[in-house]
Amino acid sequence: MLDPELLRHLRFRAATAGSLVLGAGMIGMASFSPAMVQLGYGRGLWAASLPAVAWAGTGVVTSLLVRRIPHPLEGPRPVALFLVVVAAGQLLTWGLDAGSPLWRVVLPFVLAGLGTGVLNSLLGREAVAAVPPDRAAMGSGANNTARYLGAACGITLFVTVATHTGADLYAGWNHAALVAAALTLLGAAAIALSPRGA
Repeated sequence: MLDPELLRHLRFRAATAGSLVLGAGMIGMASFSPAMVQLGYGRGLWAASLPAVAWAGTGVVTSLLVRRIPHPLEGPRPVALFLVVVAAGQLLTWGLDAGSPLWRVVLPFVLAGLGTGVLNSLLGREAVAAVPPDRAAMGSGANNTARYLGAACGITLFVTVATHTGADLYAGWNHAALVAAALTLLGAAAIALSPRGA
């Protein structure tokens, strides 16, 4: 169980909300991208996996390089900032149609991967550093739970919007991309403007 007192810590709230938003906004989009490329563009499995691989691969490399930054990132502002980077990548996928080249999907996912990689490193550390030492496991568990809860909701929302709005899959993707980016930006704004706790 989560100790409600932990929510009084601004850094813990930012880390938990950041994980929830990243899961809801980006993981749903990445999960649906292979279907979009395969069904929308008629590409094979390898091409269909490129956007998600570009996102995940960039995220892994970036998260490993973050430790080389001389000034550690901490607090809600970097969380909000890199959520905006993720949202920028999401927005760049808007406007796809049958004539769009595959790189129009892949490159935005690379940008989103940069933001995701920094957040992957930052959010886990913040969730543990922002709580008392004897609550470190609780902080880490809450962070992971928020990420997967957000992902479950985000995948459902993205697939529903993409497949039930618009005249075709491209239009559905464009609507879903706007919804995902809006969620990410709203989360970034909420984190940036979150009042300080005790």
